[in-house]
Amino acid sequence: MNPSLLVYCYPTYGNDLHLDSKNASVVLAPDEVPAIFLQRSHHVEVVNFCPHPTDKPLMRSKLVMKRFEEVDHSQFDLCWHMFRDPIQPEVWDLAPSLGMHFPLNRTINHVSHLRNHFKHIYLPILAKHGVGATVRPDIDRKTIEWGPEDWSTSVSLCGKYIRVYDYNNNRGNYPERERRSHIVVDYLDGVIGNRRYFFRVGYAAGKLLPGWIYSSLSAKLVQKSGTCDQKTPHTIPTQFHPQLVAAFQEMGVDAAHIEGTYVDGQVKIFDVNPYPTSYGATLHDISVATVDAITEKWLESGTI
Repeated sequence: MNPSLLVYCYPTYGNDLHLDSKNASVVLAPDEVPAIFLQRSHHVEVVNFCPHPTDKPLMRSKLVMKRFEEVDHSQFDLCWHMFRDPIQPEVWDLAPSLGMHFPLNRTINHVSHLRNHFKHIYLPILAKHGVGATVRPDIDRKTIEWGPEDWSTSVSLCGKYIRVYDYNNNRGNYPERERRSHIVVDYLDGVIGNRRYFFRVGYAAGKLLPGWIYSSLSAKLVQKSGTCDQKTPHTIPTQFHPQLVAAFQEMGVDAAHIEGTYVDGQVKIFDVNPYPTSYGATLHDISVATVDAITEKWLESGTI
Protein backbone atom coordinates (compact mmCIF):
# COMPACT_ATOMS: atom_id res chain seq x y z
CA MET A 1 0.00 0.00 0.00
CA ASN A 2 1.28 3.47 -0.85
CA PRO A 3 2.58 5.26 2.26
CA SER A 4 0.67 8.42 3.17
CA LEU A 5 2.73 11.55 3.81
CA LEU A 6 2.16 14.47 6.15
CA VAL A 7 4.47 17.47 5.67
CA TYR A 8 5.20 20.02 8.39
CA CYS A 9 6.53 23.37 7.16
CA TYR A 10 7.18 26.99 8.13
CA PRO A 11 7.26 28.73 4.74
CA THR A 12 8.55 32.19 5.57
CA TYR A 13 11.11 34.42 3.91
CA GLY A 14 12.37 36.91 6.43
CA ASN A 15 9.37 37.50 8.66
CA ASP A 16 6.73 37.16 5.94
CA LEU A 17 5.00 34.32 4.13
CA HIS A 18 7.23 33.21 1.23
CA LEU A 19 5.23 33.91 -1.93
CA ASP A 20 6.16 33.62 -5.59
CA SER A 21 6.84 36.69 -7.72
CA LYS A 22 3.13 37.03 -8.57
CA ASN A 23 2.00 36.65 -4.95
CA ALA A 24 -0.24 33.84 -6.19
CA SER A 25 1.25 30.80 -4.47
CA VAL A 26 3.40 29.80 -1.51
CA VAL A 27 7.01 28.82 -2.06
CA LEU A 28 8.20 25.68 -0.29
CA ALA A 29 11.53 24.75 -1.89
CA PRO A 30 11.23 20.91 -1.67
CA ASP A 31 7.52 20.91 -2.66
CA GLU A 32 8.18 18.95 -5.87
CA VAL A 33 8.52 15.87 -3.66
CA PRO A 34 4.96 16.11 -2.23
CA ALA A 35 3.78 16.86 -5.78
CA ILE A 36 5.25 13.58 -7.03
CA PHE A 37 3.71 11.67 -4.12
CA LEU A 38 0.35 13.16 -5.12
CA GLN A 39 0.83 12.26 -8.78
CA ARG A 40 1.34 8.65 -7.64
CA SER A 41 -1.96 8.66 -5.73
CA HIS A 42 -0.48 8.87 -2.24
CA HIS A 43 -2.45 10.67 0.45
CA VAL A 44 -0.56 13.91 1.16
CA GLU A 45 -1.32 16.90 3.35
CA VAL A 46 0.84 19.89 4.33
CA VAL A 47 0.63 21.60 7.73
CA ASN A 48 1.59 25.26 8.01
CA PHE A 49 3.13 26.15 11.39
CA CYS A 50 3.98 29.77 10.59
CA PRO A 51 1.78 32.59 11.98
CA HIS A 52 0.51 33.56 8.52
CA PRO A 53 -2.63 31.60 7.60
CA THR A 54 -3.36 31.56 3.88
CA ASP A 55 -5.65 29.92 1.37
CA LYS A 56 -3.09 30.34 -1.42
CA PRO A 57 -1.82 27.01 -2.79
CA LEU A 58 1.73 25.75 -2.70
CA MET A 59 3.56 26.47 -5.94
CA ARG A 60 4.32 22.87 -7.01
CA SER A 61 1.91 20.48 -5.29
CA LYS A 62 -0.98 23.02 -5.46
CA LEU A 63 -2.07 21.88 -2.00
CA VAL A 64 -3.64 24.41 0.32
CA MET A 65 -1.89 24.13 3.65
CA LYS A 66 -3.79 23.21 6.81
CA ARG A 67 -3.34 24.07 10.45
CA PHE A 68 -2.03 21.45 12.88
CA GLU A 69 -5.41 20.97 14.59
CA GLU A 70 -7.21 20.41 11.26
CA VAL A 71 -5.34 17.17 10.49
CA ASP A 72 -6.09 13.65 11.69
CA HIS A 73 -2.51 12.52 12.30
CA SER A 74 -3.54 8.88 12.65
CA GLN A 75 -4.26 8.78 8.91
CA PHE A 76 -0.58 9.17 7.92
CA ASP A 77 2.34 6.77 7.79
CA LEU A 78 5.21 9.25 7.46
CA CYS A 79 5.91 12.82 8.51
CA TRP A 80 8.46 15.07 6.78
CA HIS A 81 9.81 18.01 8.77
CA MET A 82 10.28 20.20 5.71
CA PHE A 83 11.86 23.16 7.48
CA ARG A 84 14.73 25.39 6.48
CA ASP A 85 18.10 24.44 7.90
CA PRO A 86 19.43 25.14 10.42
CA ILE A 87 16.02 25.05 12.06
CA GLN A 88 14.40 28.45 12.58
CA PRO A 89 14.28 29.28 16.30
CA GLU A 90 10.51 29.76 16.00
CA VAL A 91 10.21 26.18 14.75
CA TRP A 92 12.36 24.79 17.54
CA ASP A 93 9.98 26.37 20.05
CA LEU A 94 7.27 24.16 18.51
CA ALA A 95 9.29 20.97 18.94
CA PRO A 96 6.99 19.35 21.53
CA SER A 97 4.05 19.56 19.11
CA LEU A 98 6.17 18.43 16.17
CA GLY A 99 7.24 15.23 17.91
CA MET A 100 3.84 14.36 19.31
CA HIS A 101 2.47 11.92 16.72
CA PHE A 102 5.41 10.37 14.84
CA PRO A 103 8.48 8.53 16.20
CA LEU A 104 11.91 9.15 14.71
CA ASN A 105 11.75 6.07 12.47
CA ARG A 106 8.65 7.46 10.77
CA THR A 107 9.92 11.05 10.53
CA ILE A 108 12.06 12.43 7.70
CA ASN A 109 14.62 15.10 8.68
CA HIS A 110 13.46 15.46 12.26
CA VAL A 111 13.95 18.92 13.76
CA SER A 112 16.02 17.53 16.63
CA HIS A 113 18.64 16.41 14.11
CA LEU A 114 18.72 19.54 11.97
CA ARG A 115 18.54 22.13 14.73
CA ASN A 116 22.28 22.72 14.40
CA HIS A 117 22.85 21.91 10.74
CA PHE A 118 25.86 24.20 10.40
CA LYS A 119 28.85 23.35 8.24
CA HIS A 120 31.26 23.72 11.14
CA ILE A 121 29.34 20.85 12.79
CA TYR A 122 28.51 18.48 9.94
CA LEU A 123 31.64 18.83 7.76
CA PRO A 124 33.83 17.31 10.53
CA ILE A 125 31.45 14.33 10.64
CA LEU A 126 31.96 13.81 6.91
CA ALA A 127 35.72 14.27 7.31
CA LYS A 128 35.78 11.69 10.13
CA HIS A 129 34.29 9.18 7.69
CA GLY A 130 36.84 10.16 5.03
CA VAL A 131 34.35 11.88 2.71
CA GLY A 132 34.46 15.55 3.65
CA ALA A 133 36.51 18.72 3.70
CA THR A 134 38.43 19.75 6.82
CA VAL A 135 37.18 22.82 8.69
CA ARG A 136 39.95 25.15 9.91
CA PRO A 137 38.64 26.87 13.08
CA ASP A 138 42.23 27.68 14.10
CA ILE A 139 42.75 29.93 11.06
CA ASP A 140 41.76 33.59 11.27
CA ARG A 141 40.27 34.32 7.86
CA LYS A 142 41.37 37.96 8.18
CA THR A 143 45.03 36.89 7.98
CA ILE A 144 44.59 35.14 4.62
CA GLU A 145 44.86 36.80 1.22
CA TRP A 146 41.64 36.00 -0.59
CA GLY A 147 40.85 36.02 -4.27
CA PRO A 148 37.78 37.70 -5.79
CA GLU A 149 34.45 36.99 -4.08
CA ASP A 150 31.96 34.92 -6.05
CA TRP A 151 28.55 33.93 -4.62
CA SER A 152 29.71 35.33 -1.25
CA THR A 153 32.53 32.78 -1.38
CA SER A 154 36.22 33.16 -2.16
CA VAL A 155 39.30 30.96 -2.51
CA SER A 156 42.61 31.92 -0.94
CA LEU A 157 45.33 33.12 -3.28
CA CYS A 158 47.46 30.18 -2.14
CA GLY A 159 44.72 27.79 -3.33
CA LYS A 160 44.52 25.91 -0.01
CA TYR A 161 41.38 27.34 1.59
CA ILE A 162 37.88 28.52 0.80
CA ARG A 163 35.74 30.94 2.81
CA VAL A 164 32.10 29.82 2.82
CA TYR A 165 28.84 30.49 4.62
CA ASP A 166 28.40 28.30 7.69
CA TYR A 167 24.74 27.62 6.83
CA ASN A 168 22.46 27.60 3.80
CA ASN A 169 19.19 29.23 4.81
CA ASN A 170 17.86 32.26 6.68
CA ARG A 171 21.02 34.32 6.37
CA GLY A 172 20.36 37.83 7.64
CA ASN A 173 17.18 36.92 9.54
CA TYR A 174 18.85 35.99 12.82
CA PRO A 175 21.61 38.37 13.96
CA GLU A 176 22.87 35.90 16.57
CA ARG A 177 23.92 33.61 13.73
CA GLU A 178 25.85 36.29 11.86
CA ARG A 179 28.72 36.21 14.33
CA ARG A 180 29.80 32.94 12.72
CA SER A 181 28.40 33.44 9.25
CA HIS A 182 31.64 32.45 7.47
CA ILE A 183 34.12 29.66 8.14
CA VAL A 184 37.42 28.60 6.58
CA VAL A 185 37.54 25.14 5.01
CA ASP A 186 40.15 23.27 2.98
CA TYR A 187 39.52 23.96 -0.70
CA LEU A 188 38.47 20.79 -2.53
CA ASP A 189 39.84 21.21 -6.02
CA GLY A 190 38.00 19.06 -8.54
CA VAL A 191 40.20 20.07 -11.46
CA ILE A 192 41.10 17.63 -14.24
CA GLY A 193 43.14 19.10 -17.06
CA ASN A 194 41.64 22.44 -17.97
CA ARG A 195 38.22 21.75 -16.44
CA ARG A 196 36.86 21.77 -12.91
CA TYR A 197 34.05 19.42 -11.79
CA PHE A 198 31.49 19.10 -9.02
CA PHE A 199 28.43 16.90 -8.59
CA ARG A 200 24.98 17.25 -7.10
CA VAL A 201 23.18 14.02 -6.29
CA GLY A 202 20.39 12.92 -4.00
CA TYR A 203 20.32 10.98 -0.76
CA ALA A 204 17.19 9.47 0.81
CA ALA A 205 16.26 6.59 3.11
CA GLY A 206 19.82 5.27 3.31
CA LYS A 207 20.54 5.35 -0.43
CA LEU A 208 22.78 7.48 -2.64
CA LEU A 209 20.70 8.54 -5.62
CA PRO A 210 21.58 9.54 -9.19
CA GLY A 211 22.13 13.17 -10.06
CA TRP A 212 24.46 15.22 -12.21
CA ILE A 213 28.10 16.19 -12.52
CA TYR A 214 28.78 19.73 -13.72
CA SER A 215 31.94 21.27 -15.15
CA SER A 216 33.38 24.58 -16.19
CA LEU A 217 36.75 25.85 -17.34
CA SER A 218 39.33 25.57 -14.58
CA ALA A 219 39.53 29.36 -14.20
CA LYS A 220 36.13 29.17 -12.45
CA LEU A 221 37.16 28.45 -8.84
CA VAL A 222 33.69 28.77 -7.24
CA GLN A 223 31.16 26.71 -9.16
CA LYS A 224 27.37 26.75 -9.32
CA SER A 225 25.29 24.55 -11.60
CA GLY A 226 23.94 27.62 -13.40
CA THR A 227 27.41 28.91 -14.25
CA CYS A 228 28.79 25.58 -15.53
CA ASP A 229 28.67 24.94 -19.27
CA GLN A 230 28.48 21.13 -19.20
CA LYS A 231 26.45 18.59 -17.22
CA THR A 232 26.28 14.79 -17.37
CA PRO A 233 24.17 12.25 -15.44
CA HIS A 234 26.19 10.97 -12.51
CA THR A 235 26.05 8.42 -9.71
CA ILE A 236 28.66 8.24 -6.94
CA PRO A 237 30.58 4.93 -7.24
CA THR A 238 29.29 2.27 -4.88
CA GLN A 239 32.61 1.84 -3.02
CA PHE A 240 31.99 5.20 -1.34
CA HIS A 241 28.39 4.50 -0.29
CA PRO A 242 29.08 2.86 3.11
CA GLN A 243 31.11 5.83 4.40
CA LEU A 244 28.57 8.33 3.08
CA VAL A 245 25.56 6.52 4.52
CA ALA A 246 27.31 6.19 7.90
CA ALA A 247 28.05 9.93 7.92
CA PHE A 248 24.47 10.92 7.02
CA GLN A 249 23.09 8.59 9.67
CA GLU A 250 25.36 10.19 12.25
CA MET A 251 24.14 13.63 11.14
CA GLY A 252 20.52 12.49 11.33
CA VAL A 253 19.85 13.50 7.72
CA ASP A 254 17.25 11.28 6.03
CA ALA A 255 16.88 13.12 2.71
CA ALA A 256 18.98 15.82 1.03
CA HIS A 257 20.77 17.08 -2.01
CA ILE A 258 24.52 16.70 -1.55
CA GLU A 259 27.30 18.42 -3.44
CA GLY A 260 30.92 17.44 -3.72
CA THR A 261 33.79 16.59 -6.02
CA TYR A 262 36.61 14.07 -6.48
CA VAL A 263 40.10 14.77 -5.16
CA ASP A 264 42.74 12.22 -6.16
CA GLY A 265 39.94 9.81 -7.01
CA GLN A 266 38.27 10.13 -3.60
CA VAL A 267 34.78 11.49 -3.09
CA LYS A 268 34.60 14.63 -0.95
CA ILE A 269 31.36 16.33 0.09
CA PHE A 270 31.24 20.07 0.77
CA ASP A 271 27.50 20.72 1.11
CA VAL A 272 24.52 18.78 2.50
CA ASN A 273 21.19 20.51 1.87
CA PRO A 274 18.13 18.90 3.49
CA TYR A 275 15.92 21.80 2.32
CA PRO A 276 16.80 21.90 -1.38
CA THR A 277 14.97 23.39 -4.33
CA SER A 278 13.43 20.24 -5.79
CA TYR A 279 12.22 21.21 -9.25
CA GLY A 280 13.87 22.30 -12.49
CA ALA A 281 15.65 20.78 -15.47
CA THR A 282 18.16 18.76 -13.43
CA LEU A 283 16.49 18.67 -10.02
CA HIS A 284 13.19 16.96 -10.89
CA ASP A 285 14.92 13.64 -11.57
CA ILE A 286 16.53 13.73 -8.12
CA SER A 287 13.11 14.37 -6.60
CA VAL A 288 11.66 11.35 -8.44
CA ALA A 289 14.52 9.17 -7.16
CA THR A 290 13.90 10.52 -3.65
CA VAL A 291 10.25 9.47 -3.76
CA ASP A 292 11.26 6.05 -5.11
CA ALA A 293 13.78 5.50 -2.29
CA ILE A 294 11.41 6.56 0.49
CA THR A 295 8.54 4.47 -0.89
CA GLU A 296 10.73 1.39 -1.31
CA LYS A 297 12.18 1.70 2.20
CA TRP A 298 8.72 2.05 3.71
CA LEU A 299 7.35 -0.93 1.84
CA GLU A 300 10.37 -3.05 2.84
CA SER A 301 10.53 -2.21 6.54
CA GLY A 302 7.72 0.13 7.53
CA THR A 303 10.29 2.70 8.73
CA ILE A 304 12.61 5.40 7.41
